[in-house]
Amino acid sequence: MAAVGKTTIGKKLAIRLNKEFPGMAFSFQDADSALEWIMGRTIKDVIVNDGIKTFRKEEAQYYKYYTLDHAVIATGGGCVETPANRKKIKKDGFNIYLTARNQTIIDRLKKRKHLKDQKNWKKFIAEKNNLRRPYFEKLADITVNAEDPKVIDNIIKQMKIKIKRWG
Repeated sequence: MAAVGKTTIGKKLAIRLNKEFPGMAFSFQDADSALEWIMGRTIKDVIVNDGIKTFRKEEAQYYKYYTLDHAVIATGGGCVETPANRKKIKKDGFNIYLTARNQTIIDRLKKRKHLKDQKNWKKFIAEKNNLRRPYFEKLADITVNAEDPKVIDNIIKQMKIKIKRWG
């Protein structure tokens, strides 16, 4: 989901994973930033001028070909809307579903320049949640409340439990 804290938490998680698993060299990548660099324009520009379908095609190409070992990747909030992206994400990663209250998400999105003209935030977020939540839940290896001050500790703890079970 957009504005849940994927980039902020992802950066901190990569640093912490390097401490927890020395020698593995975890890196961080923000998929939206990488996509903008590859496309040579902003996501907003692509969506406004070429449409959401064109953006989703570009996004699918990115997910189709990315391969990063030992990387924490903050995916775009809507990446799960494309079946091929879901398949790739499930196949290639340990997936963490970050959750947050709708009001937190709304407060964060209101600060983003390209979304300031949104008229009905509650309806907008409800529609996105209804569409995306089932995909995120199905893809998730673990689910964590992104608003918890100990979110990184919770992720590490749950990851260790899950990895131990996979044994």
